[in-house]
Amino acid sequence: MRISLLTFFILSPLFLLAQTAQKDTLRINRLDDYFYIYPWSGAPKFTIQFDSTGTKDSSFSRSYSINSRNLIGFAFGYKKLFLSLGFKTPYEVIPEYPDVKSSSFNLGANYRSKKLNFEFAYKKFKGFYDPSALTDTTKQREVRNDFYYRYYKLKAIYLFSPQKFSYNAAYLYKEWQRKSGGSFLVLGEFWSSKMTADSAFLPEDLTQYNAYWEDVNGAHINSLGAAGGYSFTLVAFKRFFFSAFLAVGLDIQHKTYDYTQGHSSKSFITTAGTADSRASFGFNSTRFFVTIAAKNDFNFSRAYGIRTTATYNIVSFNIGYRFIPPKLIRDLYDVSPFNRGLKHYLPKRSKK
Repeated sequence: MRISLLTFFILSPLFLLAQTAQKDTLRINRLDDYFYIYPWSGAPKFTIQFDSTGTKDSSFSRSYSINSRNLIGFAFGYKKLFLSLGFKTPYEVIPEYPDVKSSSFNLGANYRSKKLNFEFAYKKFKGFYDPSALTDTTKQREVRNDFYYRYYKLKAIYLFSPQKFSYNAAYLYKEWQRKSGGSFLVLGEFWSSKMTADSAFLPEDLTQYNAYWEDVNGAHINSLGAAGGYSFTLVAFKRFFFSAFLAVGLDIQHKTYDYTQGHSSKSFITTAGTADSRASFGFNSTRFFVTIAAKNDFNFSRAYGIRTTATYNIVSFNIGYRFIPPKLIRDLYDVSPFNRGLKHYLPKRSKK
């Protein structure tokens, strides 16, 4: 976020000056007839942090990260449909943690309707370590190759001014926004996570402050929530752009916890905050685009005096090209559910 804000303040005068010189009345070019595909490379970071919410004398914090230096993948889209798939590259061995065996998988999809953008993400990670021991020699080195975390998330994003701001141009590169503009937004989300380990999540030196967590080794969370925010894109000379997105809100969560010592699982309902932020900048045109994008995704929860935050950050480099697809692809899309919509497959009411 700091990089996004700094970039905003540096580039704002240039973008505003260029905007005053634009006389083109077309704000957003939808580019529906173009198929596009592009490779991307990203530097992801996934961290799970446990923070106690007790008194100062019993407070503690523990963070676990995966060894994820780079992801490579590809994405493609046509009209309303978008799909992205990411794969890990061979991880560099951390000298202090040569036995960390991390793995990850990343899948994303997007569907655009007339008023809403639907976004789906699936991610899973295994093999964590405590990075704080790299800088604090008093802390004991800890490797958790048995630690597993996966989640999937479905979001629906509604823009109040889609004629002024294109989410698809800024973050999916389906469209081309030629003039600056912004929009207030609301989003609804549902996400489900599963976190497991062979032994307790927290070591004994920390669970002495919280007996409830001394043998917790499983957490299953289903979360439903809503958020509101604002997003904007600044455009210079029609083709260069900078965009930022921020939304905050509240989730209602159902949680189930499992234990190593044969205790029965416990389920309950609580609330938690939710947040989504992203930014991108680069070059966009009818055919060619190149961008750098940053995304921050947060999963918050709280139980038994411990606040858990799962954070996924990624900065990616994207370069792609759009072209008119062969007739076969156009025909297949025209008869697909993505084009016809759900109403086409529902029984028609008979007229009396």
